[in-house]
Amino acid sequence: MTRNQFLKILLASITSTIGERRIFPDSSKTNKEVIVIGAGIAGLAAARKLTAKGFQVTILEARNRIGGRIWTNKSLASSVEMGAEIIHGTKGNPITKLSDQFKLQTTKVNLENNEIFDSKGNLLSKEDHSKIEILYKKFLDKLYDLKQKVSPKDSIEYALNIFFSELNINELDKIKLEWMVRSEFEVGYGANLKNLSLKYFDENQSFVGDDILFPSGLSEVTSILARDLNIKLQNVVTKIEYDKKIKVYTSKGEFTSDFAIL
Repeated sequence: MTRNQFLKILLASITSTIGERRIFPDSSKTNKEVIVIGAGIAGLAAARKLTAKGFQVTILEARNRIGGRIWTNKSLASSVEMGAEIIHGTKGNPITKLSDQFKLQTTKVNLENNEIFDSKGNLLSKEDHSKIEILYKKFLDKLYDLKQKVSPKDSIEYALNIFFSELNINELDKIKLEWMVRSEFEVGYGANLKNLSLKYFDENQSFVGDDILFPSGLSEVTSILARDLNIKLQNVVTKIEYDKKIKVYTSKGEFTSDFAIL
């Protein structure tokens, strides 16, 4: 099971139990304790589901904030996403269901309707744009071919360098193509090409439907999931010991539980 499949199941099970404005369904308490390491959306979803089942849950988060890759900066006049931003596909998407139930404002975006300018501010012609898109599709074909042959350590940047070495194009077209590749991959995955695995890229599942964003920030979703949970920030986990009890050591102390989710 992939991380995305795990997250989809968790969020779907959570939204199915959420009432109009309630997070926790009625549940009998249990004396079993669970430590969840990490307050990203997967950790929050797991903690909320376990809490709904009556477990005593503590989340340990290394940062001074929740959300993981979801991080909305509201220090400026408007919300600025420092991480994840767009929900790709609304049909069957548990995040969409959560936002609908809590009446969060969303805005549709058309990612295909864009204009590209060169470094001098000139608008690229439709012909130039189409030319780069054709090269980009050839690069994707190369990726799918290489991913069957490479090791887990090889990156998408490695594949791009191979593709350039085999391609006879001028320097300007090379710059345009590299921009498109980095725009699609680095923005989409939130990491540099050299840190993105070639062997395991495109392992995620997608939803159909509109692409949307949250004008007030995607952190609205994680704030809802975090409501009333026992979250301890700035606890960097340094060691975990397994015995009759699980003992988790952090930069601020130690915690014991019956179970732990990493």
